[in-house]
Amino acid sequence: MPGQKISERLKQYGFKASILQAMRAAVRKIYRVQHDILFLMPVFCGCQYDNPCIKELTKERISHLTKAGELTRAENSLFQEFLTEGSRGIFAEIKGRVAGYAWVQYAGIYQVGPHVRMPIPPEYAVVKNLYVRPAFRGQKIGQQLNLARLSIIPAGLIPAVFILPENRYAIRNWERLGFQKMLFLKQWQWAGQPWRVRVASFSDSFAAEPVRKALLHHPGAL
Repeated sequence: MPGQKISERLKQYGFKASILQAMRAAVRKIYRVQHDILFLMPVFCGCQYDNPCIKELTKERISHLTKAGELTRAENSLFQEFLTEGSRGIFAEIKGRVAGYAWVQYAGIYQVGPHVRMPIPPEYAVVKNLYVRPAFRGQKIGQQLNLARLSIIPAGLIPAVFILPENRYAIRNWERLGFQKMLFLKQWQWAGQPWRVRVASFSDSFAAEPVRKALLHHPGAL
């Protein structure tokens, strides 16, 4: 319902950010823009997390959950693509229901926002596509999924996550896990003109340099 969606957006992003998002949507035909912040855990020694409610999204499980009505056909199609590219997914199961899911991508092309297609540098793993069903929100399912997907990233790789600046809850949660703010990415387009990309650094850490170079491989990058 529209009222519920508005309430959820206000809860996640706050009043000011939600108003800004609405204003951007109103002028999107003329000016499109997205900002993202890259967070990294530069030194990652692995993470152990055992929760019987968290299970891996294998091809067989995805098929079974789709037939059971727990995943939509669109989710099924997307997840099969993720498996093909070598990503790994997990889901939280509560009383036979899919409460939420999350993925980790280890290689290939990662889509950041509307335009940037970033080749994932070697020795990096990008966490992506976290989603908690509305009926299960407020039960810390997202935190459990984040811990669980860190546990499927091998020690020695650098976990990475792109977050919208207004998503203050996600930023807080990742920082609590030890992630550090590294890069700011802006991509924008005026009236159908070519997209422009700008990358700025928050940190002098060498850990972000391979990602910065990968982001700047696009035409129009500054």
